Amino acid sequence: GQEIIAERTGTVFDVTSFDALAVGDVIEVSGFPNGVGQLRATRIERKGDFVDGQTEVEVTGEVAMLSASTFRLNDFTVDYGRSTRYA
Repeated sequence: GQEIIAERTGTVFDVTSFDALAVGDVIEVSGFPNGVGQLRATRIERKGDFVDGQTEVEVTGEVAMLSASTFRLNDFTVDYGRSTRYA
């Protein structure tokens, strides 16, 4: 759900290239938000292929709409109502 602006000459590509990016690639994107909901990519690194149910995905962002059991993180709703807390 996050729109990324990647440039052929302005973005550094690691283990891939602009033309080699493909559906199903797992990538890590570093960059800066531009204030209108987009991320201007400064670096894109290919991590591997996505395998449903096996590939670990990390999402970062600002917590929003926090309740006793859920919160929003970008376009994702995180339900932690049944999680176990560790001291």
